[in-house]
Amino acid sequence: MKKSGFVYIWFDRKHSRYYIGSHWGSENDGYICSSNWMRDAYRRRTEDFKRKIITRIDSSYQELLVEEEKWLSLIKDEELGKRYYNLNNKRIGHWTTNKDTRSIRQKIGDAHRGKTISIEHKEALAEGSKKAIKRMLENGTHPFLQEEVRTKQIESTTAKLKGIPRSQHVIEACRQANIGRKFSEEHKTKLSIAKKGKPSYKKGIPNDKYKGSKFFNNGKEQKMFFEGSEPNGWIKGRLI
Repeated sequence: MKKSGFVYIWFDRKHSRYYIGSHWGSENDGYICSSNWMRDAYRRRTEDFKRKIITRIDSSYQELLVEEEKWLSLIKDEELGKRYYNLNNKRIGHWTTNKDTRSIRQKIGDAHRGKTISIEHKEALAEGSKKAIKRMLENGTHPFLQEEVRTKQIESTTAKLKGIPRSQHVIEACRQANIGRKFSEEHKTKLSIAKKGKPSYKKGIPNDKYKGSKFFNNGKEQKMFFEGSEPNGWIKGRLI
């Protein structure tokens, strides 16, 4: 069977937003698009999206990319990320057209392996990243400014915390942070001095200073006192 491809356009009726792309393969193989932003929105609201085939190409993959670039060039710069899910209106490199994909990746890896990046280079990369993020925030194309992305983040966070006390998250985070960590003798001494005189609840055994003492509370806070030495208005027991 002769291979073929097509250039397509998606329309999101909820946000009146489009996406133009191409695919080398069958029109019914389940392919959506290469944009994570649009694909995530499609998976959450499939019923809001409709696809139209703009043109079909059966000569070569390269010809398909040329046709796609022609349609992408019709998108105005100010429409990128707003009226369109597309964030670029020019055909990006498409190094994947080279059949020797593995060797290209190997060459890229070999070129960077063992290479030391100077501090100046790191600072330049960081500055470039900051400017890119600022530019996306200003023109409204940053993914986290989109309703679908924010909703997904909230849902994900809520699912993780549901039914689990926040204190358990803090305890687990501290435990993970200290796994395999080695403290210097100086640091251990500082911790010991800072902890001296404070109640220890490890295995429920208090320090000698508090041995025999009980918890009392005044309705707002709780402290440990020896029975009979508690202030007026304080009652035995912990706060719930």
